[in-house]
Amino acid sequence: MKLRNLITIIILLVSLSAVGQKKLIVKSSVEQMSLGAKPCYTIFIPQTTVKVVKKEWTKKIEDRDLFDIFKKKSKLVHVKQVGSELVAKDVVIESITQDSINLYNSILPVDSGVVLVTFVQYKEEFINAESASKQINKSMIFFLKEFAFKIYKKEVKDEFKEAKSVLKKAKKKLKKLEKKSKNLAEDNQDIDVDNSVNQKDIELNEKTIGKFEKFILELEEQLDTLDRSDMKFDFVKDKIKETKKEKKKITKKNKSLRKSIRKNKLKKSRNETKIEQINKQIEEQKQVVEEKKAIADRIEQKLDRIAL
Repeated sequence: MKLRNLITIIILLVSLSAVGQKKLIVKSSVEQMSLGAKPCYTIFIPQTTVKVVKKEWTKKIEDRDLFDIFKKKSKLVHVKQVGSELVAKDVVIESITQDSINLYNSILPVDSGVVLVTFVQYKEEFINAESASKQINKSMIFFLKEFAFKIYKKEVKDEFKEAKSVLKKAKKKLKKLEKKSKNLAEDNQDIDVDNSVNQKDIELNEKTIGKFEKFILELEEQLDTLDRSDMKFDFVKDKIKETKKEKKKITKKNKSLRKSIRKNKLKKSRNETKIEQINKQIEEQKQVVEEKKAIADRIEQKLDRIAL
């Protein structure tokens, strides 16, 4: 159904949507259909698909008639696919008219949604705003706008839900990066504390080693003055040996402490490199969060602006 009038309508409606128009508009036109060129109503439904509109239109017409059957006011009606059209005959839509009507629909896809074309046959004549009574025309327009409104609002709600989900994930990733950076920073603080304690232990040990060395020297001097047969000789000699052993033990401990300090410094350096990289990622992720939030805010505003 690539006709000049219909294409003009589609372009106009899509253009209105592109510039932020959120009010749904029903237009009257004369277009070709299976029974020739006939008056019709058209409405552009943004952000949806032919599949969704076909499903929802079928559901709306058929479910409505089930309700009417319960009230014993009409017979069961089925929406059938006939060629490129959806056809429903002998439909009673009380909000429009108590009389039965025939509906022929074409659903045309466009880049940003679909155009629903509705041909209404009332008392053997096809009608639109120019030929229908004021009340029927008003009711038909409201019926189509209400149908389009529910679909469009649901699509935007789904879009908003998805945008909030994406924003939540972006925030979660940011929080994870910030926690990782914080943990590394705290690890470095612990390293500084450990190194400070170790350094103090080294200094204390060095003083102890110095005392041992002085004590050993004094003992060695004393030993030089003693004769091997002197009872003190073996005692002093053993004391020197014992003191040297203690000195060696503390010297070994200091060696281990210095190694631990070097290892901690290397770890801290690596942490600082990681922190720098992560902080860069944090700044980038903050930008992502802002962008995702702006998108979610725009969609929420769009949702608030949708109107019949």
